Amino acid sequence: MSTEREGLKLLPVATRSETAAATRQSLLEAAGALLDAGGPEAVTLREVGARIGVSRSAPYRHFADKDTLLTVLATNAVSQLGDTLEGLANSNDPPARTLRAALLSLVTIGRTRPHLYRLMFTTPTGDPTAAGLAADRTWDLFLDIVGRVRRPRTGATLWSVAVDERPRHRELRVERAPRVGQVADHPPRNSST
Repeated sequence: MSTEREGLKLLPVATRSETAAATRQSLLEAAGALLDAGGPEAVTLREVGARIGVSRSAPYRHFADKDTLLTVLATNAVSQLGDTLEGLANSNDPPARTLRAALLSLVTIGRTRPHLYRLMFTTPTGDPTAAGLAADRTWDLFLDIVGRVRRPRTGATLWSVAVDERPRHRELRVERAPRVGQVADHPPRNSST
């Protein structure tokens, strides 16, 4: 929105919070590019900041450390997948077409952004609250879509195959917020199963 004063147009100045939000978003985009190019090892707060031209300390004002940054990237990706699934769940497409699109959305992330995909299904090292809420929402939407075609237990099996995990069933859910990739309480996967 601009204002007129004596024939001059004055453009609004971004507020401090708007500038901070834009910087944070730019840091996340740069971190995503580094992650895609070289995996988690390639992501450093110093390099992320250098990519967008801010001081060495600027990234630390937004993220406590690299693990926090990676957790936010993964949480955002899970949330975006949840948004996609919500759109599919609310569509008027036939259930089988909706399920196919949901699975393709997940597979596409795995194929196009394999490092991010792995992060999405890795337990975060920092505070898992936001990641758990995003994962829970996405899981529920996926089960809703699958439940329209098959019974919900089938959804758990399809999801686990898509994320290369052992089947997890609704009955095994824990009461606390799950972490990304941890939707149920189960023993660690070992190579003999």
